[in-house]
Amino acid sequence: MRNEGVLGRRISWRHWVRALSDNEFRRYYKISRVDFEDLHKQLHPKLKHAYPGRAAGAAGGAIWPEVKLSMALRWMAGGNYMDVYLLHGVSDASFWKSVYVVLDAMSTIEGLQAKHPMLAEAVKMKQLQRRKLTNP
Repeated sequence: MRNEGVLGRRISWRHWVRALSDNEFRRYYKISRVDFEDLHKQLHPKLKHAYPGRAAGAAGGAIWPEVKLSMALRWMAGGNYMDVYLLHGVSDASFWKSVYVVLDAMSTIEGLQAKHPMLAEAVKMKQLQRRKLTNP
């Protein structure tokens, strides 16, 4: 069953981001808006849905790349996964799928560690966890 976000539907990224001050944004995601946008631009091609027509027909529609990134960053910044997926109005399965898509995309970015050391460390940790789960 799909969960409904704070507004009774999937989160609207534009409305959510406008509601946060610059200081709140940084506290929430542990990066600035400018860094978020820079990271989003780099990751966007890898975060788009492979079958947009099929995704649009899913409950709530496709999960936009910036929302996937928002969920992954908030979770990596210490957010409880249940709070994050409920806020964003997605299922727990969609949340985890989005997080791993973002982490996989981040692992391909050259120079990520130099610019965002916390993000690079989180990517490494999650890749190790994933390997342990798939190769016990």
